[in-house]
Amino acid sequence: MKHRKNVFITMFLCMSSFGLAQDENRDTKQHPELSKVVQSWANKLSGELWHFGEMVTRKDQVKNSFKDTTIVVEDGDSLLTDIHERISNMMKQKVEAVRRIMDIAEQAAKAQKEDDININFQFYNAKNLTNSAQNITGSDENELNDLASSQDIRYDDSLLGSLQIEQSYHQKMPPEGVEIYQRDQSPLDNRDIIYETDIEITEDVEKHPQASQTQPVDKTMLPLYKNKHFYNIPVNINNSAVHVPSNVYERSKDVISGIMWSEELDKTFRNNYKLDPTLSWQYFGSSTGFMRQFPAMIWSQQPVDLFDCRTRSWYIEAASSPKDILILVDRSGSMTGGSFSGMRREIARHVVHNILDTLGNNDYVNIYTFSNTTDPLIECFSGKLVQANLGNIRILKESMSDFKTEQIANFTLALATAFEILAEYRESKLGANCNQAIMLITDGSQDNYKDVFEKYNWDNLPVVTVRLFTYLVGREVSDPRDVKWMACANQGYYVHLSTYAEVREEVLHYIPVMARPMVLNANQKPNPAWSPVYADVTDPKLTNWLWVNRQRFTQRDRYLIFSKYKDLMSPNEIDKKFVHQQKLKQDHYGETQTYNLMTSVSLPVYDKKPRQERVANLLGVAGTDVPIEYIQRLMLPHRLGVNGYGFIVTNNGYILTHPDLRPVYQGILKPAYNRVDFMEVEILDDDSEPRRFNEEIRDLRKKIIMQKKGNITLRVKSHLDDIKRIHISNRYYYYRGINDTPFSLVIVLPDKYGFYGVLPSVENDIHRLRSNDKGPHTLAQFFNGNWAIHPEWHYCKDLDDKHYFETAEEEFLYFLKKMDRPGWKWSRECDRKLITKVVADAKTTVWFSENITTTTKEDKGPMSILMALISRAQLIKQYGIVVAFMATHSGLTRWQTFPQNIDNTIYERHFHHVHNRAIDEVWYKRAVEHSYVDAGAYVYSVPHEAGKLHTGWLF
Repeated sequence: MKHRKNVFITMFLCMSSFGLAQDENRDTKQHPELSKVVQSWANKLSGELWHFGEMVTRKDQVKNSFKDTTIVVEDGDSLLTDIHERISNMMKQKVEAVRRIMDIAEQAAKAQKEDDININFQFYNAKNLTNSAQNITGSDENELNDLASSQDIRYDDSLLGSLQIEQSYHQKMPPEGVEIYQRDQSPLDNRDIIYETDIEITEDVEKHPQASQTQPVDKTMLPLYKNKHFYNIPVNINNSAVHVPSNVYERSKDVISGIMWSEELDKTFRNNYKLDPTLSWQYFGSSTGFMRQFPAMIWSQQPVDLFDCRTRSWYIEAASSPKDILILVDRSGSMTGGSFSGMRREIARHVVHNILDTLGNNDYVNIYTFSNTTDPLIECFSGKLVQANLGNIRILKESMSDFKTEQIANFTLALATAFEILAEYRESKLGANCNQAIMLITDGSQDNYKDVFEKYNWDNLPVVTVRLFTYLVGREVSDPRDVKWMACANQGYYVHLSTYAEVREEVLHYIPVMARPMVLNANQKPNPAWSPVYADVTDPKLTNWLWVNRQRFTQRDRYLIFSKYKDLMSPNEIDKKFVHQQKLKQDHYGETQTYNLMTSVSLPVYDKKPRQERVANLLGVAGTDVPIEYIQRLMLPHRLGVNGYGFIVTNNGYILTHPDLRPVYQGILKPAYNRVDFMEVEILDDDSEPRRFNEEIRDLRKKIIMQKKGNITLRVKSHLDDIKRIHISNRYYYYRGINDTPFSLVIVLPDKYGFYGVLPSVENDIHRLRSNDKGPHTLAQFFNGNWAIHPEWHYCKDLDDKHYFETAEEEFLYFLKKMDRPGWKWSRECDRKLITKVVADAKTTVWFSENITTTTKEDKGPMSILMALISRAQLIKQYGIVVAFMATHSGLTRWQTFPQNIDNTIYERHFHHVHNRAIDEVWYKRAVEHSYVDAGAYVYSVPHEAGKLHTGWLF
């Protein structure tokens, strides 16, 4: 669907172009009355446009509709406290859910006996699952969702009161020969028949109790149903599924052992989801490599499965404390050796890449190469450690392909350099200010360099200051005893690597070693680890590869443009043409969020099995995801108002969530999307050069990171309409830390109008409307004509997954009907204040669906006279009116369309699919801002790429 162009703009542009064309063929002479003529045209056009806007927008009627409302003043500190309380309580709920998983996991592992391990144990493998649910389409989908939700998920109350796992217990099983149906468990044909029989299972029945507890089940088949809570992915909310990395043998004893005892977690997963239906994915990542995820789903292996939970930020940050890592890479001539030319060097490079993959924003790292000299891999990183964010990690990886092998290795100089850099950071309390380690990658050593360790690392034996991990590379190596001794003498770990395939698995052994102090300190409960924002991609390296390819194609396109136009255009013109083409590409892809952004909270799971000798084993990490969009809904956007917003900053100063966080460019994740600093999105109006921040914003950043509480007023630059329009204004910042997290909350309110809200009149209060009107659907009757609500706001949310709603409006009406019934009680499903506001706005603006050309006897303006002379259809056609719309502070949008001016031969998304975000729309923001410049003016908006198929906007 495409709209016609506004007639006024068309006539003006055509007249201007004609005049310029005539001027080229004659001498220009200044007519004495020309300025008056032009001024007359301008006044006439201005008057007509103003009256046209008054007629179309019905401004006076809108004002009269809201004249009985009350203006209320919002207190910034109180608003900050309310939002903080909502987010803090939500995060506490997620932490408690993860603690339950952690406790049950430790108890289950402790209860498992060596004789219970069955190498042939069958489990739901996420990579081999087949959906056994019947295929359904169209109208059958709602029926299927009702059927799939007709029973609650299995729920164990006993787990809430006790964390003890019984050796014998009762389990409900069907009689022999009868198939049982439960949600997500059996074919639809048996859905109406449920048999329950109590059967007691004890250790005396069979040697292997787990085998006796379950009927033989085909673990390759599982009914999966689309669930809107899990991004419409087909899932099974009664079972978890296991993912095993490609480099891990799933039938090894350690892996099978963990898979068997972790099956007990299904009960806890279900109970958590029952207690908190807003929970997203729950999971347990094992130190052996497998990950158990709830609910079960089919794991996509396209284009290739590179996922390993042990390299994800939520696992790394929970498994070990922040650390300073200095990597020493042997670049002596012998590193070129091997069965193939440069094989040892390539294995070393692979080792470095895998070590870097295990680091996060709380870690600091650097790489030095050594032969007869010791040099930093990157010259500007000399003598320092850099934060292990995505940007720095990417540079370090790219630089590893450049180093050359030569000379003989000087281990003494290399180790001394590493110890001195780490000592400087330790004494200055810089870097991670926690654990420190050296990663030594070499093909052999002729000495153990005991004197170096005595000088730098053995001051406080038996505790060493810096751990040393050694990686011996190559098939044919000299005596490995010295390399192994260095690692063991410095409380590290020794690995011998001879092939590429074993690198990742062997490198990851250092993580449990770094976690040993926390495991041994059993009296202190671990603190939950919150990850930085990340996208739901199976492997970040894949998106980085896509980005590199995009850059290569961009350079190629630029070269082709230059070759084609170098003789016809100047360099500046060629650059402008290239930028224009890139803009068209960006408009094509847009900033559409094709990735789901989230943060995770996780806790380590320790081995507490009693042994004669004390063992510090890390079993894995338990966690759950918290979608960023869910956090944004808790920020009360309807109270922050137009041009007001909230955001969260991590302990590193990076953005967790912010309205100006744009992680995607032309459909690809940006390489450093999760290290956008707070100061890079809040730009002061101080004429500073890019990335040159003044003390005022630096001081604010420091206070926010340190989780101080306060407020400040700043003059900042903000942008609208995809950075096409820049606005400068004063903003009020209120900030405070979020309890028991590394995050800080900030809300921003604009000057002049940011502290004012609207309170509905008493007669429009939802409680009075429910008590006064006794007709059917009394609340829904106000939502007539074309209307929409803000799709990203929390009005009401069905938390039991028993109903499927195509749109937010459909779900909203469902709850309005429930409110009309006797006995309705407010719950966490609905935001009471927001519902009250949107119902009042709907009643107040119910007239909007009426004919916009209706006039009264008092209307004597030019438009009223013109409307009286021509028919409604002629008026609409002459002025090219396509759609008339309005929006309110509660997120309600109403509109009217005029199909006679719509070209149906050209497809275009409908208005309410594109512009349904009310106060977050550009036209709403611009109108509010401009009203403080000229309260009586209308804002006309013409697209920057205006052409014959584009439409002008009036608001």
